[in-house]
Amino acid sequence: MFMFYEQLSQRPGAPILQDVIIGIAGILLLLEATRRALGPPLMVVASVFLVYSLAGPWMPGILSHGGVSLYGLINHQWLTTQGVFGIALGVSTSFVFPICTVRRSAR
Repeated sequence: MFMFYEQLSQRPGAPILQDVIIGIAGILLLLEATRRALGPPLMVVASVFLVYSLAGPWMPGILSHGGVSLYGLINHQWLTTQGVFGIALGVSTSFVFPICTVRRSAR
């Protein structure tokens, strides 16, 4: 995102194939990092919600929704500040990570 910031800012909401491939790889790596760091249950929950986003039109009854395309999902989760690089990452890097490093260095 940092290397191609200018190109990404010229086409907001319209990812190209390269963006989608990098986004898919990033999300898969993030799921694997989640599994290793926090265990399989959180990775499974995140995966279920990703699949639910894509499979909404085929869900039964009250679970059905309009769904989202793969391009739309990757755009929202990987390229905007509402997904992976959003508030949760900002909070964890500003507050959680420094507290963890202080506690480890105190040991």
